[in-house]
Amino acid sequence: MFGRILRKVCLEFKDEIASRFGYKISDIGVHSWRKCAHSKLYTGSTAGPPAAAACLRGGHKIGGSKDYYIQQEKATDTFCGKLLAGLPEHSEQFAMSYPEFIPIERLQSIEDGGVPVEDYMRRQQEVNDQVQLALNSIFGEENLTRFRQITPILRVGLASHLQHLDYYNALIDASKPELGKNLPDSSPLRRTPLFTDPMISTLKEHVRIAMPHDGHYKFFAPATGLPPHVLIYSYLKGLQKEMRDGFEGIPKKIEEILDRRTMNGQLSLDQLTRAVENGPLLTSMAGDLARLTNLIQQNGMLRSDDGGGGAQSTLGRPNIRLVCEYRHSSDGKSRRVPSTWKFPSLPLQNMYQYWHTGDESNKIPPMKWFQNEDVDFLKRGRINLSECRKVMTAIDNESERKGVSPRDIMTHVETNTCYYKGESAILAVVPTQTNCDRVRNVSRLRWSTVVRFMRKKRGT
Repeated sequence: MFGRILRKVCLEFKDEIASRFGYKISDIGVHSWRKCAHSKLYTGSTAGPPAAAACLRGGHKIGGSKDYYIQQEKATDTFCGKLLAGLPEHSEQFAMSYPEFIPIERLQSIEDGGVPVEDYMRRQQEVNDQVQLALNSIFGEENLTRFRQITPILRVGLASHLQHLDYYNALIDASKPELGKNLPDSSPLRRTPLFTDPMISTLKEHVRIAMPHDGHYKFFAPATGLPPHVLIYSYLKGLQKEMRDGFEGIPKKIEEILDRRTMNGQLSLDQLTRAVENGPLLTSMAGDLARLTNLIQQNGMLRSDDGGGGAQSTLGRPNIRLVCEYRHSSDGKSRRVPSTWKFPSLPLQNMYQYWHTGDESNKIPPMKWFQNEDVDFLKRGRINLSECRKVMTAIDNESERKGVSPRDIMTHVETNTCYYKGESAILAVVPTQTNCDRVRNVSRLRWSTVVRFMRKKRGT
């Protein structure tokens, strides 16, 4: 699969590869990637990893009895991994931690004695529950229950995704918006819960990356694979920052002290502001407004600008199947999707999620409420909708037969549960093994592939 993708990319950029880099595409192949990685470990620095670590990492033989006795190079194996990830080995950034969900700010962890342990543990548990709910929405609780050992890896992967979320949405070239975003809007990834579930995006505020010299580092597992010179770089950087912040903050501290003083019996502006903000009247009003907002949201009555041509949509979406909020300039019709929307071609489980939950982040309702008129501007739109509905209905019926009935409005977790209950309906028409005698993962099939198997089943 990787080799086919590489050849396709090389063919597409054949002229650019020849003109800019002077290579023929026949010189580029997957066979050289491991060798190039091995070479990279020793270039760019005189403080590279030991030869044994590089050989173990690359799967190369060391030779003779050393193949049997030199096997434990765990610290330098991590060093190799950091180098191959592209971290700069001559910078303090080489010591940065993995991304993790930490519910407090760095300054909170080091000022005034830090956050109390009980408070930190309570906040951490709340964030952990939200992260677990997000992972269940993406991968399915049934899957994660069977493979609990992979959950910590998925947790770091989710944090890394959220850390790069702004980069995905940024333009490739701000001066050339026609080139699009770093992750195109047409990418199938944007139809998965990673992008369609607003709850997952809100977890971004808790993602932290720490350096050895800041207060966050104590919340991470001890880092390995860090050369001594990198640690020295890091602590020098931290000392430099503390000195700079200290000197730059002196005038502001003096100004705050003077501002808090009373002159001739008069209150300062700062004191007046705090007195009003902390007064019983404003405190009571803030509490009443918060309760009213929660009540309105729970009843699905709060409305907000959806960014879709100036129209509005209901946050609670009680009448989501009736929403037609995008007016197409080509024919003047209102549809449930904008004119830029493309019919998704996703793996079956992701498609089932999109069918029942839609894309809440981009104000796209669940596809199960679509009518032919909503997709008639697309080539084969009506046919694709009809065929996709047959596949999804088969899963729904099987899930209902097993005691789990799909609801009008569902969460991603509920959708995953229905899918696992109804997947046997697909297994009844799709062979469990491929032509190469491999076990077929049905959840990774495209819905269009399932349609072809359904036709073959009817034909026999």
